[in-house]
Amino acid sequence: MITDESGPRDSTVPRARPVKPSPGWPAALLKGGSLRARRARTGMILVSPAFALVAVFVLFPLGFAVYISLTDWPLIGPYHFTGGRNYTELIHDPVFIHSVLFTLLYTAIVTGPILVLGYAMAAFVRANRPGSVVFRTAFFLPFIVGLATESFMLLLELQPDSGAVDAVLGKLGLASASTAWTVHYDLALGAICVFVVWFASGLTMMILMGGMQGIPGDLYEAANVDGASWWQKERRITIPMLPISPPGIGHRGVSVARIAGSSRVVAGVRQACRNLVRSAAVE
Repeated sequence: MITDESGPRDSTVPRARPVKPSPGWPAALLKGGSLRARRARTGMILVSPAFALVAVFVLFPLGFAVYISLTDWPLIGPYHFTGGRNYTELIHDPVFIHSVLFTLLYTAIVTGPILVLGYAMAAFVRANRPGSVVFRTAFFLPFIVGLATESFMLLLELQPDSGAVDAVLGKLGLASASTAWTVHYDLALGAICVFVVWFASGLTMMILMGGMQGIPGDLYEAANVDGASWWQKERRITIPMLPISPPGIGHRGVSVARIAGSSRVVAGVRQACRNLVRSAAVE
């Protein structure tokens, strides 16, 4: 037994010897580098093609759009830098203010029904009942057809005295056969909101159904053993485990706001039809 200032020490226990690097170690460690830095460089090389695409097709157009908003860009010909004059005129433009308020009102109206209806359809088609695939396809079909095509169809069906909307609602006693849906503000807003809810619910159904498929089935089996009802399983298992968060709802609201273009499509087609009728009358 050997003693020192720290106390007795067993002489039979060998001291730890410094480990010498073996030939199989990574070369980056032997050359003074680090494996972490090498992995970081490899990662940067792998993501560089995707970053280049984003820079060319997203970042550059975005920056260029900001730049031309600070000029009197004529598309063809010389232009001059105007600073924030365009934004000042935009803020004081009553048409722009009205369009912003309309978009906010429209988004607030349709976001909730889209989520609720999309969830109801996802809960309906996720069960392995006969015809689930058919219903799933039918619910998602409006999104596949396209917004522009269905906006044109909506304009035709909303025509007074000839559209299917007035014909059906007239038979049910809910509206007259000559209701002008695209003329009055409240009627046009209601028609656009119903149309957008019908259009966007299918995509919401697919997104929520993908989240529902990731929930373990053992939880539902345990709930069935405990005698839980359908609503209890939805409220205690499905809804809490779905990837729904305030940012996700906000993103859905932004996506719904972008669908506001359907009203512009309807208005554009309607104006084009008017011009066509006028030109035919002149001829």
